[in-house]
Amino acid sequence: GASFDPDRVSVYLGPVQVARGGVEVPFDEGEARRALRAPEVYVLVDLGAGPHRVRAFGCDLTEEYVRINASYRS
Repeated sequence: GASFDPDRVSVYLGPVQVARGGVEVPFDEGEARRALRAPEVYVLVDLGAGPHRVRAFGCDLTEEYVRINASYRS
């Protein structure tokens, strides 16, 4: 039942903003690539819906991991 307005979303890959107002913005692909190659990649998704924060952790999203897990069926 939570409200959500995609037109208020901003997304960052490390220091590189890749979306604002729910749409892609021009960004330096080389800088984004460097951010994604770091040992730890910080992805910030700002919903533009207030002051609350949440932190989530993930790992091992390599091509091999995705390939193996894509074969599962529920």
